[in-house]
Formats: sequence, C-alpha cells, structure tokens
Amino acid sequence: MTTETKPRRKSAAKAAGGRMGKWWRRSWYKVGRGRLLRSVVRLARWHETAQRGTFASTRQTPALTPILTDTHPIPAGPPLGVDLLTNQAVLENCRGLYQGGFVTSPNEAIVGGIGTAKSTYAKINLLRSIVVGGRGVVFDRKRQQQSDEDGTVIGGEYAKLTAAVGGMRIRCHQDPQFGTRINVLDPAISALTAAGESSTLGQDRLLIMVAEAALEEKLDVYQRSALLEAHKAAARLAAAAGRVPVLADVIEQLQHPAGGEIVGVTQDRTREWGLPLVLALKRYVDGGDLSGLIDGETSGPGGEPVTFDSPLLVFDTSALEYGSTALGVMMAVTTAFLMSVWINVPGPKTVVVEEAYSADGVGVIPSMFRDLSKRTRGVGASMLSVFHHVSDVAAGSPMASLITESEVVCVFRQDKGADADAVMDLLSLDASLRDLIMTLPRGVHIRKRGAKLPVSVVETYRTSLEKHVTFTDDALL
Repeated sequence: MTTETKPRRKSAAKAAGGRMGKWWRRSWYKVGRGRLLRSVVRLARWHETAQRGTFASTRQTPALTPILTDTHPIPAGPPLGVDLLTNQAVLENCRGLYQGGFVTSPNEAIVGGIGTAKSTYAKINLLRSIVVGGRGVVFDRKRQQQSDEDGTVIGGEYAKLTAAVGGMRIRCHQDPQFGTRINVLDPAISALTAAGESSTLGQDRLLIMVAEAALEEKLDVYQRSALLEAHKAAARLAAAAGRVPVLADVIEQLQHPAGGEIVGVTQDRTREWGLPLVLALKRYVDGGDLSGLIDGETSGPGGEPVTFDSPLLVFDTSALEYGSTALGVMMAVTTAFLMSVWINVPGPKTVVVEEAYSADGVGVIPSMFRDLSKRTRGVGASMLSVFHHVSDVAAGSPMASLITESEVVCVFRQDKGADADAVMDLLSLDASLRDLIMTLPRGVHIRKRGAKLPVSVVETYRTSLEKHVTFTDDALL
C-alpha cells in the first residue's frame, strides 16, 4: 500500500511577499542603482571634461577640416618628388603641365637664396629631359673646381652633368683665341616663311636686338629702315663674293649706302639715319668694349669650327663682367641663335639662364630676354630662369615679367625679408606663406602652377646619378 504526499500550498501572504520581493529587485536594478551611480558621478564631478572648450570663428574652422585629396595624382611628367601637404608623389614637369592644358606658358622660373638647391633642381630637369631625347643649353658663370674619379680637375658647376650626357662646354671670352664667336648673320639663323622657305627675318630681328643693345635704346623708324637696307646690301655683296656676311659688312653699308632703295630719300639722308648705328655697332668690332663676341663668322677658340649638335651646351660666361652689356648680349644672341637652329630639331628643348637677375638694368637686355621667352613656344623650347635676389629686380622691369609670366614658379627659401616680400608681391601669394618661405629646408620649394592647380610644397627626390651630377662641394673635401 503506497502513500501519496501532496505538495504543500503556499499561503496567500507568502505568495504576495515573493512577488513584492521580485518587484523591488527589479526596481533597484533598473532605477535605484542608476540614480545612485548618477549621483556619485555628479558629486565627484566626473562628468566634466578635463579642459573647458573655447569659441572658434569661421576663419579658424577650415584648419579643423581634414584635407580631401585625389588618390591618383595627375601624371604630367617624370617623378619630381613628394608633396609634403598630401604625402603623394609629384609626377610632372613644366612641359607636361603645358601639354596637359594646366598652364599656358612652357617657361618656368626658379626663385631662392644661395644654397637652397636651385641649381640642383635645374640640373635634374635638364638630365631627365635629355634622357628622353631632349636638348639643353645653360649659361653658367660660376667658377668651381671639381674632380672626377681619375683625379682630373675640371671646372664649372655643370661639368659633371656635361660629362654624364656627352655635352659640350663652350667658353665665352672677348679674346678670339679663347672664346667662341656667334655670327648674327649666320645662315643658320633664319625664319620660315608661310611658303616654308627660309628668309632673313630671324637675322633682321637679331641684328636689331644687338643694335639696340649697343645703342642702349630702341631704334626709331628711320634707324630701323637704314639697318635693314644695309643688311640686304651686305648679304647681296657677300653672296656674290661666295662667303658668309658678317657684322662688319653691315657697318660698311651703313657708312656707304647705295641709295635709291626708298623713293625720295637721298644717299646722304640714309647715311645720316645710319650714323648713330655705325657708332654703336663699332663697339662690337675693332677692339671695342664688346668686341670678340659677334664680330666674325661662327667659330670656336682660335677660329676652329664649332658645332652645336651636343645634347647639352654649357656656355661658360665667367670671363664676362658681371652685369655687363657683353654678358647680356652674349646670352641673348646665343639663345636666339640656338632657337633658330632648333626649329627643325624634334624633342623637348630647355634653356637655363643662371643668375638671370644680373641682366636687369643693362640697357635693353631685359627686353631682349622677355622677347626671347615669348618665342620659345614656337620652337618647342622652354626657358628656365633662375633668380637669387628678386628684390634687386625693379617692379616694372621686363625681367620681372620672366617671373610673373611664368605660370610654373618654384620658390625656394628666401633668407631676407625684402626678397620674401618681393616674391609675395610678384606672385600674389597668401600672406600666411611668408614665414614658410623664409624657413623652407634645403631642397624643398613652394610650387605655384597656374590658376587651375593649388599651391603645393614639394621636396625634390634624386637618384644616385642625379646626386652625383648635382654635387658641387668637391673643393671643400
């Protein structure tokens, strides 16, 4: 016989107490504990930040916005360096920016103080252009001693680059035994007519340039007419004699004009127009202060034949006085000569004018350089002008236009406040960049590229070969 045990039933009071206990527990966990913790936080002041906030204006808030940049930089040339603002590679050069439509001028200006790697930047651009089949010309007046691996002492800042690319060093000297002469009437200097035939237009333009440089003022309409008629007569007589005309032939025709070229103008009147030109052009011949540069046929030292077929031509102008008319004339005439020679040469061409500011204030030389810079596009060339002290260039000078009209400008460190202010004014840079311009490290420059691209801060990178050809401290080792 089995006995069943029935479960004991809870009383109604105990059941109510159990339900009340569960309710209090739920209330404590959900409400009571939270209020207690919040009270502790308030009493301990844990809810306050360690530093109180401050007010910010709309002028300051752009600095708090992260930089938004394209993840794919624009490829407009070989690798140049790194943009220090975005940490992206800079793949461009002036020619590539021009071909891509980002700038409208193929010319470039370099501005900076001494020892800021301006010449290094110019050499890198030359080397990378020559590697792809380009040509380059440099006017260098820095006398330096460097040594190659064999211990042979060689001169010139561009000597290593010249040796690396198989270039040619040409010395400019007023003594024909040491220097190279450029004939302003050389047949190589010509222009192509609309029919594709060569003409003496290029020679006329260059002849007017050297006449204005010697006269130190612009030619009037009468002087220009007398000079061009003398050029025609000199070319005609030289062709009949089977030789190349030279500047002395033009001077002779100015002194003894044939007359009758212009109806109603007598021979004496033509001679009167050309007399100031005779006196000015004689500075280039007969032992004048500008002789030995353009007073004969194009030739090398001692009258030896000279060719300009090398990929790099370095004109050593150290023998010509700094800031002289002779220096400016030689650079302008040689540039015009090479532009005429290059007109049928394919590939990129670069003209580097070191210490371009030295020509400012020398007669009409600044105007000559400005005119030449505007002609570079027609022959597929670009002019790279290097300026050390921008404050030395007058605001209204044609040399200043080489900076303002160059849409690609590289601003290296300017140690002097006057130079920094001059750069700011010429390029219309933001005032916040002034301190940066005066504290830029060596090899870093502010890069201004027309109106379509933002201003950037670029550090130039070099390969092992580029480090070798740009090293110029051999004399200190």
